Order: sequence, then C-alpha cells, then structure tokens
Amino acid sequence: MGIAVNLVTYLVGVMHLPSSTSANVVTNFMGTSFLLCLLGGFLADSFLGRYKTIAMFSFILTLGTGALAIATKLPQLRPPSCHASASHTCKPANGFQMGILHVALYLIALGTGGPISDCTRHWWPYI
Repeated sequence: MGIAVNLVTYLVGVMHLPSSTSANVVTNFMGTSFLLCLLGGFLADSFLGRYKTIAMFSFILTLGTGALAIATKLPQLRPPSCHASASHTCKPANGFQMGILHVALYLIALGTGGPISDCTRHWWPYI
C-alpha cells in the first residue's frame, strides 16, 4: 500500500508525532487492513455474495477516505503548525485529533477488506 510512506511523513511533519509512534500507527493500520480481508472473504462466501460485499465495503472505504480528507483539511483536527528548533518543540496532536484520524484510518482499513478479498480472488488467473 502506497499510503505508508506518505502517512508517516504526515504524522511526523503535520501531527508532530515521534517517528516511532508514527511507524507504529502505520504498521497497525496496514496490519488491520490485511487482516480484515479475512472478514471480507468470509462475509462474501458465507452470507452476502461477491457483489454485495464489494458494494458495502466500497461504501465504507469511501466514508473513510472522506473522513481522512476532512481530518487533514480542518485546522481544528490538526495541531498548530510550528518550526521546531533546539529551544522550541512542537505541540503534538491531542487525543481528540488522533481519535478522529484513527477512526478515518480504520474505516479505510475496514473498507479495504471487502474489495481486496473478493476482487483479487476472481482476477487472480488473469493477473
């Protein structure tokens, strides 16, 4: 997923988190994305079918992407910008700001689970 490098850069540069915390957030997000593919495959095979699962999870993915766009655009959902120096440290994101960001990321992770599990399974012979 190409989001990983950009997300670490955003978390360090805009949200003023330490590199280790940023890397932890990204690896948790990516691991959850890949594990939720099992849920998408199970729901598609057992209950919903391929097309309903893709439609439902794509809608969730759209909600998560919209929430992430809002979280990055609204100034209330970001810490104030600053230029760090040796005598001045930047104020990191507070719990509310990080909570909104996590909700957006995990909506994206949940939304990724359906289409990846269903589409790649049926496209695999053609790739």
